[in-house]
Amino acid sequence: RSKFFSSYSTLLDIVQLSSNWLASKSYLYPPVYYVLIQVEQYPIHTNCVTLSDKRDHLNMPRASLNWEMSEHDIHTLLGTLHQFQNIVRKNNLGTFKIVSQLNNSTLIHDYLKVNTLGIGHHMGTTRMGSNEFSSVCDSTGRFWRLKNLFLSGTSLFPRGGVANPTLTAVALAIRNTKLIYDAP
Repeated sequence: RSKFFSSYSTLLDIVQLSSNWLASKSYLYPPVYYVLIQVEQYPIHTNCVTLSDKRDHLNMPRASLNWEMSEHDIHTLLGTLHQFQNIVRKNNLGTFKIVSQLNNSTLIHDYLKVNTLGIGHHMGTTRMGSNEFSSVCDSTGRFWRLKNLFLSGTSLFPRGGVANPTLTAVALAIRNTKLIYDAP
């Protein structure tokens, strides 16, 4: 047992001593914080899910996701980051650094593809509309070509938000249940 720790009887005492020592050296080790920004994307027609030529083990076509951020999305994201950086600087809260790839027009798209989290809520893959040539279903979720098929869920959303979509998906399901029940 080290002479340094011999006067401290428990692990908790040692942890408290260590954290006090680190706090006293904060000028050497400034705290680091990471910022998570949740943004809603601008709708882009080319962002879509299609069937690929690749097949799964049941010989069914695999889904292929085509996803990009628009220039509008990037402009909004960078504007938010720069505003946050200014707030941190003006209030002497520390230094907020924006990763260099976000300020490089040739690297930004690749950086965002790798470092953007979709949080697992793909939405908007079955477009609602006024005719079958520009959409999959009408505004009630009724499929154009099969009058007894209703779509319900997050795929009907015109764009994805940053909040959990479950409550809205349930509301759509309840609405469609009523439409089906009341149908002649």
